[in-house]
Formats: sequence, structure tokens, C-alpha cells
Amino acid sequence: MASNNIPTRYAHADGHTDICYSEDGKYMITCGSDGDARIWNGIEDDDPFSTVVGERAIAVAIKDDHFYIGNDNNHVQAYSLKGKSRDGIITRFTAPVTHIAVSKDGRTIVSGSDMSIHVTDKETLKDKILNGHKAPILGVAIDPKEKYL
Repeated sequence: MASNNIPTRYAHADGHTDICYSEDGKYMITCGSDGDARIWNGIEDDDPFSTVVGERAIAVAIKDDHFYIGNDNNHVQAYSLKGKSRDGIITRFTAPVTHIAVSKDGRTIVSGSDMSIHVTDKETLKDKILNGHKAPILGVAIDPKEKYL
């Protein structure tokens, strides 16, 4: 039986939306087809910080004081959570980014798009590109021991 006490939030216009939570649960970050990313200071936040990140924002991930947005510009962009400013492009694809994962230590960013996966070192921005998939990449993940993708 559903409870009437569950808080709900309107975040983005109709279309694809993604969400992630900070490890401490303090922040939620959403992105959507409207091209915006929103930083919510908890579920009770009625006035989230909003920033335009492209025409469509497709994927979002957060680690420590940075969040990462995959968009229809075929980029994974880094943003500072505290300063709420864009820090730059992490990696580029030839198609929109569909999913992002970040290692526990925050040094490796894994992203997928079309038929390839990029494993990016955050400090050097060097990519290891994994090609040869027979279908589009819809999701990426890093196992807890950081041995497998």
C-alpha cells in the first residue's frame, strides 16, 4: 500500500532524466532532456541550483566534490559541486554519452556511448578506449574491488 507521506519532486520536462546521490546523501543531482542539471540539497529542497549543460543531458554521476554530466554534445563534462562551475571536458565521443561511473577513489571515470567505452584517468585525461561491442552501450559500472568493468 502506497504512503501519502512520500515526498515527490518535479525535476525536468518530459523525456529522459537521470539522477544520482552523493555518498553522504546530502545532495541529489538530476539531469534531463531539457538540457539542465540540478543540484538538490536533499529531498526537501524547493529551490535547487540549476545550470544548462547542453541541449539534452543524458547521464550524471557524482564523486566527492565533483559531478559529471554526459550530454548530446558527445562530451563528459566535469563540474565542481562546491563552486557549481564547469571544470572542463573529461572525454569526447562521436555520439551522445549514455552512462557514467566513477571509481571509489574518484581517479577513474568510465563512460559509454554508442559502441565504445572510455576509461579515463581524471588527472591526466588519458583514455583507454574499449571498442568492439556489438550493440550500443546503455550502462557502465565498476565492480567494488575495481578489478572489472
